[in-house]
Amino acid sequence: MWAVEHGATGAFVGFAGLLRQEDRPEGEHETEVGWRLDRSFWGQGLATEGARASQRHGFEALELERIISITVPENAASRRVMEKAGLTFRGETSWRGYGVVWYAADRE
Repeated sequence: MWAVEHGATGAFVGFAGLLRQEDRPEGEHETEVGWRLDRSFWGQGLATEGARASQRHGFEALELERIISITVPENAASRRVMEKAGLTFRGETSWRGYGVVWYAADRE
């Protein structure tokens, strides 16, 4: 994970990056892209920018084959970030006792 700073002000916004999910929903070991931003910075495209940069790093530097992202079905904002970042909907499942949706992008 990396710290995310606002480009114009340098203010700390939150974090974005990759993490290894050993117990991911579909049973295989996969790398997840995730983000957590302060609410005051939502809606500015920063989560999408962080997700895209994280995926580039994962595919180019780490040579990952697949990157996933999960969220609860009602989190429309995160689902939009996933789609804008190029991840596609793969299904619904249960993870750690919660119903979740999962998205993925495969290396080209």
